[in-house]
Amino acid sequence: MEPLKSYKDFINESFDSEEFELEELFTEAVRKRTPDQVMKDAEDKIKEQIGRYSELMKSNPEKADIYKAQLDLVHAKQTVLQMKKKLEQVKAKY
Repeated sequence: MEPLKSYKDFINESFDSEEFELEELFTEAVRKRTPDQVMKDAEDKIKEQIGRYSELMKSNPEKADIYKAQLDLVHAKQTVLQMKKKLEQVKAKY
């Protein structure tokens, strides 16, 4: 067995087909997520934020204006997500 020359060689030792860059190795798992999974995760995160800010508004009424503004921002993100879904649906038709 030959001694490895670098860490990159060690990482790439297990890949027979092609050599990967280190950055690709660390982002490989992210690329395996489907667009539907990414969309579902984003929707879940938005729902969680809405619930959290709503609860904070109730428990800290003196800071309700701040939480209301954050809630408005989350609702805007939700709208953008819905528009992105519609765009994907229209693109799928063509």
